[in-house]
Amino acid sequence: MLRSVCPPPMMPQGNMMSRQINVASTESLASSDRVLIDRERENRYTADLEGNVRCRIGCQAATIHSSTIHDSGLHQHSPFRANMMKAGVYIDVANLAMNGGFGMRYEVLRQFASRDNAEPVRLNAYVSFDPERADTNIDYRIKQNRFHAALRDFGYKVIQKDTKWYTDDAGERFGKSNVDLDLAVDALLQSANLDRVVLATGDGDFVRVVRALQNRGCRVEVVAFDNVSGSLRREADLYVSGYLIPNLLPIQRAPADCPPWGEVGSFVRGVCYAHDSSKGFGWVRFLKRLNGDIWRTDYRDPQSPYATIFCHDSEFPDDLDMSQLTHRKIVLEFQIAAGSEPDKHKAVNVQWLRAPS
Repeated sequence: MLRSVCPPPMMPQGNMMSRQINVASTESLASSDRVLIDRERENRYTADLEGNVRCRIGCQAATIHSSTIHDSGLHQHSPFRANMMKAGVYIDVANLAMNGGFGMRYEVLRQFASRDNAEPVRLNAYVSFDPERADTNIDYRIKQNRFHAALRDFGYKVIQKDTKWYTDDAGERFGKSNVDLDLAVDALLQSANLDRVVLATGDGDFVRVVRALQNRGCRVEVVAFDNVSGSLRREADLYVSGYLIPNLLPIQRAPADCPPWGEVGSFVRGVCYAHDSSKGFGWVRFLKRLNGDIWRTDYRDPQSPYATIFCHDSEFPDDLDMSQLTHRKIVLEFQIAAGSEPDKHKAVNVQWLRAPS
């Protein structure tokens, strides 16, 4: 007996989701199997289509997210810098050079400003330049150009202030090249992007500048050598003598093969913070490294960057007034030697650099 099979109706192309398959009750088992297979294929096609759509959406979202991170500087392979302290350095070069800082190492000052992983955003060096002298003195022009080039190599922007010459009532010529106004204006304008401002100058005219920077939320630190304004020292959040910063100003009497600062045999600078005249000895404190909290002056604190060393009175120079020994302005330059006990050291060959002013 023959069975009649009704063929399925024609389906419109491209509309697989609306396919209708009509099978007569007399359909063969083989035809039913084909219908099931077609439905399974449709289900797989639909699942694959939905998976591709999700994948594309996910890839586009990931691309947008990655682009956003890259544009904002927060790439996963880059350090997160949002909370990093930003520092600016402003140097009155002439003021330092004429007041004990001639020969200062500017790369060390940058390291000092960048301690505790601070980012040096601004590095400005304000220099005086005499065009008239440069036209007639080739040696002066060459040395100045080399010095300015060295500053740029260390990452500083060199702001040059030309010397202008005037004649007074007596007919005497005098030159003026004041960088104070340029330095003050730049520091104030750029302070909005800074957390720490290091002023390398001893000029008391910057007291109001320090106050203005502090009112804008900046921590102001002053570094200078000699003839430092007392008002400037007191107004700053931190004052550090340039003599005390490790390796900032080279020690002339140190031999070429001298060990690094702070090691036995090296020459360093520090201040005497305690002295017992009845027992004939004192204690000298010096900065051993640049990193660490400078306010932690107790050498017993593991996070303190300071070290303390014993010094006998016989090592102090004869021309030093011992009654002024513990004055904060007296800077001692000495050599570190091994002490009589293991892991103990003492100061020898002591000289003093300056007296209280």
